[in-house]
Amino acid sequence: MIRTRPKYREAKMAELAHQLSYSPANRRAEQVEAAQALILEVDAAEQYPWDFVFFRVTGFLRKQQVAAGVSGRILRLDLCTLVEILSEDLAIRVEHVREPVLSLEQVTERFKVCSKTVQRWRRRGLPTQRFIFADGRRRVGFRESTIEHFARSESARIERSSLFRQLTATEKEWIIRRGRRMAAQRSCCMKEICVRLGRRLGRSPETIRQVIRRHDAAHPEHPIFGDHSGPLNPAQRKIILDSFDRGVSVAVLAQRFCRTPSSIYRVVGQEKAQRLKDQGVEFVPNPLFDLPDADSIILEQLPAEALRAAETAPAAALAPGAGPADAMLAHPPQGIPAYLVEVFGAPMLPRPVEMDLFRRMNYLKHKAARRQAALDPAAAGSGELAEIQALLDEAHALKNRIVQANLRVVVHVARKHQHPGAELLELVSDGNLWLLRAVDRFDFARGVKFSTYASLVIMKNFARRPEEQIARRDARLLTGQDELLGQIYAHDGEGFMEQLDVAA
Repeated sequence: MIRTRPKYREAKMAELAHQLSYSPANRRAEQVEAAQALILEVDAAEQYPWDFVFFRVTGFLRKQQVAAGVSGRILRLDLCTLVEILSEDLAIRVEHVREPVLSLEQVTERFKVCSKTVQRWRRRGLPTQRFIFADGRRRVGFRESTIEHFARSESARIERSSLFRQLTATEKEWIIRRGRRMAAQRSCCMKEICVRLGRRLGRSPETIRQVIRRHDAAHPEHPIFGDHSGPLNPAQRKIILDSFDRGVSVAVLAQRFCRTPSSIYRVVGQEKAQRLKDQGVEFVPNPLFDLPDADSIILEQLPAEALRAAETAPAAALAPGAGPADAMLAHPPQGIPAYLVEVFGAPMLPRPVEMDLFRRMNYLKHKAARRQAALDPAAAGSGELAEIQALLDEAHALKNRIVQANLRVVVHVARKHQHPGAELLELVSDGNLWLLRAVDRFDFARGVKFSTYASLVIMKNFARRPEEQIARRDARLLTGQDELLGQIYAHDGEGFMEQLDVAA
C-alpha cells in the first residue's frame, strides 16, 4: 500500500519511533498501548521532559539525562503520529480490542460532520490507529475512549463544525455554473472541482459535491458530470488507487468519477501492477538460481541440510564463547542504555542457518524480479500480482530475521565510534541503515561471515561520516563486495573481529 505518512514535529520523537520500529511485535503492541494512554493524560498547556516521555512509552529510564523538553500540544500531536505509524504492521483486529472501535463513517455520523472535518480533527490531535475490521480490510479506526476525551477537550470546535450556514440560492447557482464550466474543460476531476469551489466559498468540498450531485439527480437531461466516458488521466488514476488503498469503497469512487464499478476495479488492478513493476528488486545473483530444479534445492533440500548441520555441530562451536568474534558479540557491552540491551535477546544465527537465510532471501528476490520483468500491467491478474508480492514479503521476512540477529553488531561498532557530543542512539540509528543495505548486498557465496562483513561496512561508513554531511549519508554508502571482502581476507581471519576493539 502506498500512503503518505504523517511527519513528526520533534526530531527526538522521530528518533524514538525509529528505534521502536525494531521492537518485536508483542513489545511494539505494548508500546502503542502506553503511548495511547499517555495521549489521554497530556495537557496542551504543560511542558514535559523527554526522559518522562521516553519512560512512559518504553518502560525504561535513561541513564543519560536529557535536559530538553517538549510542549504538551506538540507532544500530543507526535504521540498520535507515533501510535498510528507503529500500529500499521501489528494487524490488530477490532474484536480483540477491549473497548469499542469506531470507523470513520461511524464518527462522521455521530458528530454530524463530513469525513474531511474528521481529518482536520486528526491533524489537531484526535488519535487514530490502524485496525482490521470485520470485513477483513485494514483501515483507520477510533477508540471509544479517545473519541470521548477529544469530545470533552474540543467541545467548542465540534459544535462549530456541526453547525453550518445553509447555502443561499445565489451560491448554489454559482456552484452549478462554475462547476459546469470546469467540468466542460475536463482539466480536473470532480474532487478537484469541489476543492477549488469550496476554497472560494469557504465551504467543505463535501458540501460542494452534494450540491452538484443533487443538481445532476434533479436534471438528468443536463447533468454536470453525466458523460465522462473518456480515458482517465494519470492524476485521476493515482487518486483512484490512493483512495481505494485508504478504504474508500468502489461504489463511492465509481460515483465520484462517473464510472462503472468494474472500470474502477480495472484501474486499481492496472495501477497496482504498474507500481509493482516499477518497484526495484535488489538481490545478489548466484549460478544456483538458474538451475532447473532450483526450487527443490534452495527451498527444500538446502534448508534441511542447514538445520541438520546446526543441530549436529559440536556444542562448543555454537556456544557464545566459541571464538573471539562470537564472544565479543554474544553479550551486551557494559554501560549501554537498557533499551539497547533488548537487541541482544535475539539468538545468534549458526553459520549454516545464516547462509541458508541469505540464499533463500536472494533466490526469492530473483524469482520476484524475473516475474516482475515479464509482468504486463494492462493484462495482469490479481493472482499474478499476489504471487509476486508473496515472494517479496517472504524475502522481506527472511531479511528481518537476519537484521534482528545482527543488530548487536551495530551496537558494538557504534559504541566504539561514540565521542563527546554524539548520542549513542543517533549512531545506532545510522548504523541500522547501513546494516539494512549490507544485508541486501552481501554475497553469501564468498565464504565470509556476515557479522564480519557488516562490521567493516558500518566501520567504513562511520569513518566517512562528517557530522555536517549526515543528510547525504545514503548517497555515500559503501558496501562494495570486492573492496570490502578483499580487506577482510587481508586480515587474519578469526582475529579480524578482535581488531574492532581498537578500530574506532
